Amino acid sequence: MSSFDPQDFQDLSSLVAYRQRQEQASRLRDLKELLTKQETRNQEQLSLQNMLYSLKLESGKLSALLHQHNYPAACKLLVNCQSKLAGLSHENFTTLEYKKLFADLSQYFEQLPSWLCENVPGGSSIWIKAQEQFIDEQKKQAACAVLASYSQKSRMAYVLLGLFLGYFGIHNFYAGYTGRGVAQLLLCLFSPMLLFIPLLVLFVWTLIEICIVTQDAQGLRFQ
Repeated sequence: MSSFDPQDFQDLSSLVAYRQRQEQASRLRDLKELLTKQETRNQEQLSLQNMLYSLKLESGKLSALLHQHNYPAACKLLVNCQSKLAGLSHENFTTLEYKKLFADLSQYFEQLPSWLCENVPGGSSIWIKAQEQFIDEQKKQAACAVLASYSQKSRMAYVLLGLFLGYFGIHNFYAGYTGRGVAQLLLCLFSPMLLFIPLLVLFVWTLIEICIVTQDAQGLRFQ
């Protein structure tokens, strides 16, 4: 018959307490993840609802323009509203109120071009012109976005400066890499004191840079 050992009981109690703490920590992590996901969904719904109310206001402006017989402005606004609505769907909304509002706006914006073409003199040409202007604006915005992603500095200029003035770090000063440029300039200035060994280092360093560096210090690609 084994004798009772209090130490065994303490070890078992510690193990049970440890497992309970682990389970509590796991439940807390799961709860935090659930709350984070719920908060993200709520923010997405709020953003979609704000967009929908914005489109509702735009529909009011559109009606006012139609009453004023300002058809070119109305068509331009209608094209913008249709482009915004195209990124939404019925399943994006969780409540019946917003589902109904989305359906009403969709029907309004879809039927209005036909009404314009049938009831407004020259409505078809006005509508087509508004669509063409919208496409042109989208192309211009896309082109501006592409240009904004490129540096104002030239890759060719960087390479030529590296080949002819690389020992002085001029190519790095040009690209905005001031730290590298200062280091290369100092190595060049002190090379006579070090038996011109730094010049060999600078040659290899500059050669590597002009081969692999394709963007400036701001992270924008060279032209």
